[in-house]
Amino acid sequence: MQWSADQSRGMARLGAIVDWLAADKALLTAGIVFSLHLYAIGLLNVAQANLDQLPFLEPRVLAQLIELNFGTIAAWAILGLLALLYR
Repeated sequence: MQWSADQSRGMARLGAIVDWLAADKALLTAGIVFSLHLYAIGLLNVAQANLDQLPFLEPRVLAQLIELNFGTIAAWAILGLLALLYR
């Protein structure tokens, strides 16, 4: 696909993810996974707040899952920061 001269360089670059630097790919991946883990923590907190409507969930397991997700969020945040450093 050819980009015309009036299109910005950023838009042309978005179309060629294969040509991105490894740090840029890592940053994109870290951002997406980080966001999904935030969403998962939100869902787990809602489930924990409504245990009376969800009797099949074990409160102790929910607390462990929330802690685990905070740990993975920290790991993905570190990966994203390292990717920013290497850009």
